[in-house]
Amino acid sequence: MRHSILGASWQEFTAAPQPCACLARDLGLPPLVARILAARGITTAREASAYLDGSLNDLHDPLLMRDMPQALASVRRALDAKDLIRIYGDYDCDGVTATVLLVRALQALSGKVDYYLPHRVDEGYGLNIPAVEQAARDGVKLLITVDCGITAHEPLLRARGLGLQVIVTDHHEPAPELPPAAAILNPRRADCPYPFKDLAGVGVAYKLLTALSADLGLRPGAERSFLDLVAIGTIADVVALTGENRLLVKHGLTALNQTRKQGISALLRAAAIAPPVTSHHVAFGLAPRLNAAGRLDHPRAAATLLLTSDPAQARELAEHVCRLNAERRQQELRILQSARQMIEAEVDLDRDRLILLASEEWHPGVIGVVASRLVERYCRPVALVALGDGAAKGSARSIQGFHIGDALVRCSSLLEEFGGHALAAGFSIAPQNLDSLRDQLLAHAAEALRPEDLVARITLDAAAALPELTMEAVQGINAMAPFGAGNPRPLIGVRDLTVEALSTCGADGRHLRLSLRGEGACVGAIWFGFGHLAASLAPGAEVDVCCQPEIDEWNGRRSVRLKLHDLAMDERLPLP
Repeated sequence: MRHSILGASWQEFTAAPQPCACLARDLGLPPLVARILAARGITTAREASAYLDGSLNDLHDPLLMRDMPQALASVRRALDAKDLIRIYGDYDCDGVTATVLLVRALQALSGKVDYYLPHRVDEGYGLNIPAVEQAARDGVKLLITVDCGITAHEPLLRARGLGLQVIVTDHHEPAPELPPAAAILNPRRADCPYPFKDLAGVGVAYKLLTALSADLGLRPGAERSFLDLVAIGTIADVVALTGENRLLVKHGLTALNQTRKQGISALLRAAAIAPPVTSHHVAFGLAPRLNAAGRLDHPRAAATLLLTSDPAQARELAEHVCRLNAERRQQELRILQSARQMIEAEVDLDRDRLILLASEEWHPGVIGVVASRLVERYCRPVALVALGDGAAKGSARSIQGFHIGDALVRCSSLLEEFGGHALAAGFSIAPQNLDSLRDQLLAHAAEALRPEDLVARITLDAAAALPELTMEAVQGINAMAPFGAGNPRPLIGVRDLTVEALSTCGADGRHLRLSLRGEGACVGAIWFGFGHLAASLAPGAEVDVCCQPEIDEWNGRRSVRLKLHDLAMDERLPLP
């Protein structure tokens, strides 16, 4: 058995042969693409056609969402009376795009509308009482929350006491008892019959807009001009790109490539993103820059960028969020290096199945990103805590098999505030309780996780022989885009290959370039960031690879190239 360079366990899906053969025959697909679709639960020609060629007409009727008629009535009344409507969002990219979507849409309907976004550090997540009281003083009559509000019982009680009408639009998990509001739009409500439960916050806001467009008799499809914002927010929030999310993002990317919004165009230029814009560009180019405003400054900068129609202001704000993102990356690297040094000095990785670290030198807006990086590196839950001004704010990320949100519930007596779900959570805690929290979380992890749970897993969509990785097959894989959470770019396992040649490339030889042969075929491959392996490999080595086949264009020539994600060989090599 060959050893993974990354120390990962490769898990291979074996699709039933009959559905694969039917898909390949009925749709004219390469057999490899049919196997990948079957691995993702798409086993009939009808399912595959809907997946590959779905239309916006396939979206569910927004009136299926519980409380939608009440929400429409409240918005209509406010528009007719020229009442001030305030959109209350969240500081992340999903919340900002949802806020901008409703502000732009209600302005287009001649509504009197403004918005409020909380400061991540000063106010924290969600609707808060001071902001509700400020809205009442400002003369707001209708408050619409986006991407938050589903657990804001006390602020919503205060809003009711002040005579504010509130519509909650949210996608987070509700508590058993819903807060008081004129309408609550959330597909995750236990009593909500809406068929698709995994919309992002901006997706729920879009559903309200779609229903409002129909209710007011606007031109059919008028709301589709906002799909560029829906695509950005949905991808940024890392919700599963399946079902309606896949349709919204697929058609939203088309809108994004044709956008007429000055802020988006300016941000694309500032980020050096050239069309065609893909989900990868959004996830790693646009979203981090928009999120950086809320992490290191104030989310108003991102919202103003997406709202402005002034090209000069758009250019200035785009450059501003790019600078913030560069600063965020520097802070992330510094915190990552600091955390790894602390792990080496303080953590027994053979014993501890969870990592909790704290420092006064860490920025609370960046520690969540670093926690995710550490989870990838150490294959166990990680909680990082930023200390300062007598307070401690933590951000946790987890792995399959350890529900970090539930773990915090079990430690709730030690916490001041907390919330989250299976793989991510946040909390506030008195600094003197940190040691007790660490002890309790370590005990929970010891109960819930086995040693084999702490090994990285790579799920292969299919195994293939090298001759199957043709240009036609890669084009078929590309048709499965947009890729992202819930619909990642397929990973293919190819075994029993021979290294014919290898070299390094990139600055300081950072990347590894290979020529691989198997079953009479030869293909080029690249492994980014692994140039150091050139000293351990030699022509003639027998290897297995986990890869994503892609089309490489160079000097007008197109060929298939393998982008490696792991490599297995007979000799076990240490990680760098």
